[in-house]
Amino acid sequence: MIARLAFGPDGAFRAARKGHVVIVVDTLRASTTVTTILENGGRGVVPAATVEEAKEKARELSSSGGCVILAGERGGLKIPGFDYGNSPLEFTRKVVEEKIVVLTTTNFTRVVQQAADAPLILAGCLRNAEAVAGLARREALRSGRKITVVHSGRKGEFSPEDYVTACIIKCLIEGVAPPSHEECVLDSPSAKSLAALGLWEDVKYCSQLNVSATVPVMKSGAFVRGL
Repeated sequence: MIARLAFGPDGAFRAARKGHVVIVVDTLRASTTVTTILENGGRGVVPAATVEEAKEKARELSSSGGCVILAGERGGLKIPGFDYGNSPLEFTRKVVEEKIVVLTTTNFTRVVQQAADAPLILAGCLRNAEAVAGLARREALRSGRKITVVHSGRKGEFSPEDYVTACIIKCLIEGVAPPSHEECVLDSPSAKSLAALGLWEDVKYCSQLNVSATVPVMKSGAFVRGL
């Protein structure tokens, strides 16, 4: 089985139009954060491309009686007036269990929205690389569909940590040895930007490989925990 790589919103859109299973990767930090929220008992993560869309979705869900957390970042920092930012370390079980998180980020949520027509959207990161590769492979074998792993990038530009993560997931799908990742992730511009903001612990957490069995699966506009 061969998995394809694609870049950014345009790559996600093309893969979705072709009917591929799409895995969206934003290693630092959004796809890791989504995985962590669900691993710690969150009911779902609703992606929103803009700040206003996130606020509107949170209002709608709250008015329906849901327990909702409004989370998001711009430039790596929590958006003013939001409950939380985009640090996976914020989303402990005590914070998220049985709650819905509406999340907007600089890159990931835009890519996810461009993949909206795909038959299956998964969120992949280093922490769940083996698990997401396995689920995608099983679905592709069951349905006969192809797989595209989309590396989100940073502000519309290539980011090495997303690319190496996408390559690792691709290799695991194909059953070949994956490349090493530590230097590529830890020395990336995104990692250095987070370090400058005092968020180096986020970088270390996000760089751990194959420590989570949780795979976020998009269903009815929200990521939920896949089986």
